[in-house]
Amino acid sequence: MQQSMILGFDFLTENGAIIDCPTNTLFIPEPDTDEKLVHSVELNNGLARTKRHIHIKALHQVDIPDKVSNLRNQTALLEPLHTLPNQSLAGAKCIVQLDDTGNSYMRLMNPTEKTIHLPANFVVASVSAVESKSITSLTDTHVDKKTQNSKTEGHGDILGFDFSNSDLSEDQKTILQAFLSKNRQVFAKDLSELGNTDLYKHTIDTGDAPPIRKRFYRQSPPVLEEMNKQIDKMLKHGIIEESNSEWAAPVVMCKKKSGELRFCCDFRSLNKLSRPKFFPLPRMEDVLDSLGRSQAQIFTTLDLLSGYWQCQLDPATAHKSAFVTPSGVYQWKRLPFGLSAAPSSFQHLLTQVLHCLNYQIALVYVDDILVYSRTFEDHLKHLQLVFDRLKAANLTLKPSKCQFARKEVIYLGHKVSKKGVEVDKSKIETVESFPVPTTEKQVRSFLGLCNYYRKFVQGYSHIAGPLHNLTKDNVPFQWTKDCQVAFDKLKKTLISSPILAYPDMSKDFILTTDASGTAIGYFLAQLDSEGQEKVIAYGGRSLTEAERKWSASEHECLAILEGVKTYHVYLAYKQFKVYTDHNALKFLNNIKQSTGRLARWSVLLQGYDMEILYRQGKTNVVADCLSRREYPVTKESDISEPEDVIPSIHAIDQSENPFLEVTFVYSDQPQSTSPLVAELTTSDIIPIEIGKLQSECPDFSLIYEYVKNNTLPDDKKIAQKIVLEASQYIMQDDVLYHQYQPRQKRFKKIKRFIKQLALPRTLRNDLMKAYHDHGHFGFDRTYQSIQEKYYFPRMYQVVTEYIRGCEPCQKQNIHHIPKEFQ
Repeated sequence: MQQSMILGFDFLTENGAIIDCPTNTLFIPEPDTDEKLVHSVELNNGLARTKRHIHIKALHQVDIPDKVSNLRNQTALLEPLHTLPNQSLAGAKCIVQLDDTGNSYMRLMNPTEKTIHLPANFVVASVSAVESKSITSLTDTHVDKKTQNSKTEGHGDILGFDFSNSDLSEDQKTILQAFLSKNRQVFAKDLSELGNTDLYKHTIDTGDAPPIRKRFYRQSPPVLEEMNKQIDKMLKHGIIEESNSEWAAPVVMCKKKSGELRFCCDFRSLNKLSRPKFFPLPRMEDVLDSLGRSQAQIFTTLDLLSGYWQCQLDPATAHKSAFVTPSGVYQWKRLPFGLSAAPSSFQHLLTQVLHCLNYQIALVYVDDILVYSRTFEDHLKHLQLVFDRLKAANLTLKPSKCQFARKEVIYLGHKVSKKGVEVDKSKIETVESFPVPTTEKQVRSFLGLCNYYRKFVQGYSHIAGPLHNLTKDNVPFQWTKDCQVAFDKLKKTLISSPILAYPDMSKDFILTTDASGTAIGYFLAQLDSEGQEKVIAYGGRSLTEAERKWSASEHECLAILEGVKTYHVYLAYKQFKVYTDHNALKFLNNIKQSTGRLARWSVLLQGYDMEILYRQGKTNVVADCLSRREYPVTKESDISEPEDVIPSIHAIDQSENPFLEVTFVYSDQPQSTSPLVAELTTSDIIPIEIGKLQSECPDFSLIYEYVKNNTLPDDKKIAQKIVLEASQYIMQDDVLYHQYQPRQKRFKKIKRFIKQLALPRTLRNDLMKAYHDHGHFGFDRTYQSIQEKYYFPRMYQVVTEYIRGCEPCQKQNIHHIPKEFQ
């Protein structure tokens, strides 16, 4: 075999090697086995050369005649020279039988789109003589089928190309593999090979706005360690640099489904000051028409490796991208995720790179590149044109995310194939699979969805008549054949024109969402020229077991997040409106805290130019219906994980840390948290109408009304404050509870939440009597015992003042007051 190596004396001795200098042969005996492979190879037996001038046509492979000068009537191993790829050729190793003149044949392949000429006597391979008796033909029983199939299914080299779903013959897959290997430069296996183009530089334009500098967010030690690792990695590869900028944004670490953490900057404040950039996005009609006219049969989608990071920031304004961490201040050298104008800049860059190819052989929509052709031969030519442009721009692709030579692909929410352009089934599956109603309530919900679009359905009243009859008073629920016909016909109208329409990228999108206790629903729409709402896609799913424990605000926000994630291809690059029947989410973008789901999700949505608007529940019938239908059970593993929208940031995750339940003690139930409470009863402290007292208490009335009824005061500042505080409260059986995470050393190992009763003012004096006066305990013991069960504002100060005013304690000169209050 043609392989350079050094064999040591120990190896030669151990294996009984015999070196025959006169014949220039190394002989290594095989161990005692039933089968033997080649065990004797003559070294330096010469080279194989072409016998005559050879023409190899573009995208062809041929068996060429060759000759060996110093071997005759001999079995030999021909191995292509390592310099053969310099001629844009690939060759196959082969064992041949040389005739009495030293002639044989060898297979060469031309993966390029041009004919290659080889002159006579051109060296193509090295030659090694082998003993024919030592060559054993391996039968199928000796070959692992997985290994046998891997040649065509995986073609797995270090770049990880996958042709398993490609619509190609085995020969075509071999040619494609060689073609991609020839273009190795355009692929990057990791950040060390990441492209860095200078064709376009992103500018952060904030006008005359003064710098904004935020403090860093606190992180747990494991998260901080991972953050520092990623910072070091980005510094190493020139993606960021150290900075002394007056600007500074905090950092959050996004948690992926796999458990990995991704580095994100909270650029919300910077985005508010940044002037928007506009670059015309392609019209959907033009994209679809281009695909239709091409009559393409074969498609490839290309994905850049960390595409934004291959675009430079303008050094003059890069300091505005600075971010602060406990280890220091850094700024971006490449385009980061989260900047509001980033999508427009990236679209500008790729449109410039693929100028004159766009709409001819390729389509580019921000970071989605589609190459399409009629034949395999044309497809390789078109790919080469695109690769040449990317290489010239110093842009690199991510091999594992590229899909080569497919017969159909999903592009911009449509299924593209040789049949043409079709609606992606996932856009209508939510309605198409709508389950048959089994109760009057479910019928009413479905009719609410249909009534919303009744103006587009000719003869709607007649069609829906059998279903309306089921909602009448004193009519037994009986699902008949007529009901089924009406149900099927209405579903069909909902997923057909004129209700369902193609997206128009020149118009704004509308995302409408809703959530119930068991599911979320959403749909994407646009207004036509007459101001009528037309559906682009329907969506929804059931909530996981963990998600069902969340608050109403979190459910509603999750619906927005899922909708944005699902329709990212439409919403990521232009302004859009979000309608929700949850009034509080209007303030989502103004949340300033770094913890809590709503705050973390607000950071994740910072890159989208969206306006959240309130729509009353009674008019939000479409999304409401989608959120109340039955869906298949959703498991955590079923939730998709897009690269740019991930609904979790590593902080305190309540779904992973269930509450440490603290129950209230009645006269027949002894307390167990401390000896003190074992002597107390709380039947007098917790009356049955505790919820009513909470709703009337000045400290809790507003938060009680919001958590229970989703009602906010008219004052915008107060409303925002209520929204921020709401994540700390839950409602159970019309009673308000506060969620508290202990930070004292004695709770160090618990790391859970305590559920505290939100105690109204009218009950606090009784509480103090019960917890202090029975034993006149000191401040620490009294305060800690109360804190484990109850919450109210200024509790620390109230307990302090009560004990300081306790007459028996003062008479006995017992100093139980904290030093700062003495």
